[in-house]
Amino acid sequence: MRILIFCDLLGIEQLFKYLKKDNVCGIVAASNRQQYHKSLKKIALDNEIDFIIQPNLKDPNYNQFVSLVLDKKPDLILVNSYSMIIQKEVLLASRLGGINIHGALLPRNRGPHPEQWAILNGDSELGVTMHEIIVEVDAGPIIDQERIPLFLEDTWYSIRERLNTAADKLIKRNLTKILSGDWTSVPQNESKATVVARRYPEDGQFDFSEPVIDIYNKIRALLPPMPPAFFLDEKSLAHEMTSFVSIWELSIMKQMKKIEDKTANYNKKKVELRILQSCDAKLFNKFINDKTLIKVSSSYSSVPEMNHDLWMKGIIQRSKNELFFIIQE
Repeated sequence: MRILIFCDLLGIEQLFKYLKKDNVCGIVAASNRQQYHKSLKKIALDNEIDFIIQPNLKDPNYNQFVSLVLDKKPDLILVNSYSMIIQKEVLLASRLGGINIHGALLPRNRGPHPEQWAILNGDSELGVTMHEIIVEVDAGPIIDQERIPLFLEDTWYSIRERLNTAADKLIKRNLTKILSGDWTSVPQNESKATVVARRYPEDGQFDFSEPVIDIYNKIRALLPPMPPAFFLDEKSLAHEMTSFVSIWELSIMKQMKKIEDKTANYNKKKVELRILQSCDAKLFNKFINDKTLIKVSSSYSSVPEMNHDLWMKGIIQRSKNELFFIIQE
């Protein structure tokens, strides 16, 4: 099996954990991600594999790129963490076509930045899809998927390790079938398909008149190294949100500054208002099982910790329009 890999640095490092180097006939890098070229070229040289750069479709060197791909005579094109569209003439150079690994639960979030869009849209889960490549972007039949939960406290950066683990499982589970050319797939449900757009730095702007949940999602979806979320003050000066801050710090405190009543009974040194997180399950379970603290009008029974963990996760994930807070000493 001769495999031509289209990837960035993360993509090749992940695939090389499972693929034999002898199966790889070339490594293709995207011309719009020059920051990876040096590292990818070194990996190719160290493993005696040809290194190719895909130019833009309108580039005068594009036809030469297609010729180089044809010369490789690949049995399969394998794409992992790649930022350019693979055109029909390139796919036809491969005996078995192409397979892509996409960081979304297709048919939802076809297109670029799927992890960011999942957070921006308030999704409760995301994952990785392995699918066949067709001319329409991310629309090919699905081979397999791996799902992971998306919690309200997650950021784009915090979910990357879970997504990488999900992709590892997906590759490991399907590699034998892929190498034999004997995989199966099912068409995507077009009625459930959503297509997302490429994001640009200016898309991160927000103002405090927006719903707080939208501001919160924008900040946690766009932490560095992504261009971060930002707002403009009264003097049109941009202020970047480069750290993960709570809804309280973002909105409620900003509004409290406008309150003229100087006797506002809030002392941040004594109590903290923050979002309920999944890691609070043990603390919250201890609290609700303390009969000296809880007063109810009907009979009361304790909640097993195992059941409580599941309940907590369900509460946190159940709606993108509800937020749960803890007031803690």
